[in-house]
Amino acid sequence: MAECGCNGTGWRLSPAGIVACDCEIAQERQRVQVRSRLAGLEQELGTLASCTFATFDPDRPTQAVEWCGDTFSPYEQRESLRFAWRRAKAYADQPLGWLYLCGPYGSGKSHLAAATAHRLAERGHMIAYASTPDLLDFIRAGYDDGTAHERLDTLKRVQVLILDDIAAENATDWTEEKLFVIVNARMLAQRPTIFTSNVRIDALSGRIGSRIAGAAEELLVIAADYRKRGR
Repeated sequence: MAECGCNGTGWRLSPAGIVACDCEIAQERQRVQVRSRLAGLEQELGTLASCTFATFDPDRPTQAVEWCGDTFSPYEQRESLRFAWRRAKAYADQPLGWLYLCGPYGSGKSHLAAATAHRLAERGHMIAYASTPDLLDFIRAGYDDGTAHERLDTLKRVQVLILDDIAAENATDWTEEKLFVIVNARMLAQRPTIFTSNVRIDALSGRIGSRIAGAAEELLVIAADYRKRGR
């Protein structure tokens, strides 16, 4: 297979500047990179690795659900699921701003977040996905080997960060400080960030809640607990 003007790097000069090459060598290099990204992401996702937009059912059977003081009918739930599904797919195509997916336990928030992560990784974005408690444990573990600052900096700078279960962490001065550093840095740099939570966005408190509420689009994902279906 002969190399073209990009010399196998995947990039070449054009009158418009440096652009992606379309030669076979460059395409194969890109496919290898995508497979590597997806493999790494699936390790982070664990049991959510099989969650895609195709496997999310916005029309699944449901029943009346009470959440945050309101009762949602089956019709209202289907409408919320359909809208959240469409909006998450659109975000995966063009990740601008922040998303805040909220709803009761087992409604499908993490499924949509994982599906968005898959689509973004396929398109070349570098993703970090973690539950908020696990993310804080990841930073804390860095104190043992002197990498805490490096780990924190990576979370501030990664192209797309997905924080599952925000507000589920054990609230201390230390956890609030670390989350604030991450959230504030990503807000100032306008880096795509997705949150999932069991509480409405206006229930978040303090300076972290203020920044998320000011920067994120809230998507309600309302449905009966999917994990209990069929029990």
